[in-house]
Amino acid sequence: MHRESIPQRETNDTDSPGIQQDGLALAKVPVVRQVVCRGNWYCISYAVRSDRTTPAKEVVDYLKEGTWPDGHDEKMHADEQVDAYAALMLTMKHFADTGEGDRPKSMNGLEDGIFEFKARRARIAFYDTPGDGTYVPKRKYTDPDQSEYPMSHTWHIPDLDEEIRLCCGWPKKGQKAKPSDIGFARKVRGEDSRHDKR
Repeated sequence: MHRESIPQRETNDTDSPGIQQDGLALAKVPVVRQVVCRGNWYCISYAVRSDRTTPAKEVVDYLKEGTWPDGHDEKMHADEQVDAYAALMLTMKHFADTGEGDRPKSMNGLEDGIFEFKARRARIAFYDTPGDGTYVPKRKYTDPDQSEYPMSHTWHIPDLDEEIRLCCGWPKKGQKAKPSDIGFARKVRGEDSRHDKR
């Protein structure tokens, strides 16, 4: 692995112009994202929507307590949810520290630069960004010979930008993620990245 440690910084958009509401200029409130984990390769935090909600954090909090309504709808019992939470946290920490997943099938590339962390039947979608309001959608590798790290458990995940933003989550319902779930992750990405634009 060749990436150097990432610098410590908080996302903040105080330099953005004011917001207009009823003809009055209001100062834009800075966005500070909650960090899940920070490692030598990546900083993983929750994406923030334009209404300041954090869909991925809501899912992770439900999993931690074993109370995820979407999980119960898919017969994910409380102990499976708590196990999924623990496995997701380990995978994210390992990925932040080493730049790769901790086990085969712990991560996947979906489409249009949306990826997912996987544990049991829980999925947490994410995107990568340099943190300046931009992102370049990256594609997963389909052949180990294309990858820079063909011996990695997660050889199919390309090198990503330093900031990983968790968008949303869903329970696995089939072989592929539903287009509506991926679409929602893209929507969250668009809203979250706008907070970083100066």
